[in-house]
Amino acid sequence: ALAIDPKSTLANWFQGQLFFARGEYSRAAETLRSAMEISENTTRFVADYASALAMAGNRAESLNLLGDLETKFAAGSNVSLYESAIIHAALGNLDQAFFHLEAALDARTWQVATMRVDLMRGPLRTDPRFSNLLLKAGFPADAANSG
Repeated sequence: ALAIDPKSTLANWFQGQLFFARGEYSRAAETLRSAMEISENTTRFVADYASALAMAGNRAESLNLLGDLETKFAAGSNVSLYESAIIHAALGNLDQAFFHLEAALDARTWQVATMRVDLMRGPLRTDPRFSNLLLKAGFPADAANSG
């Protein structure tokens, strides 16, 4: 897809997520930055870019982007707490990440419907609280055990 259209937001986003899932965080950040820029800073793409930056060791820029998203959320902009949760997870702030995930679930944010397979969940997947959250979201018990 990128060979056909290097400016495809979705192709850049999916490739960046794949790099992230593979642990290639610097490559993920580069590709996710492209998706973010092409999309004119769609908040989900900003969150994924910030997560890749954090995992690649660039905590300062990740924190700046997180701060921007949280400021927009506080001002009533269309920013999902799910998005800040994945950044907090990448930064190692797992308690804060789960607090935001719970809030996103309570708000019925669409992204919780994909959290079991979301490649950007990173460090969340091995935390026992993630399995509990999947169950709370209504995923079957076997989904929680394999998530």
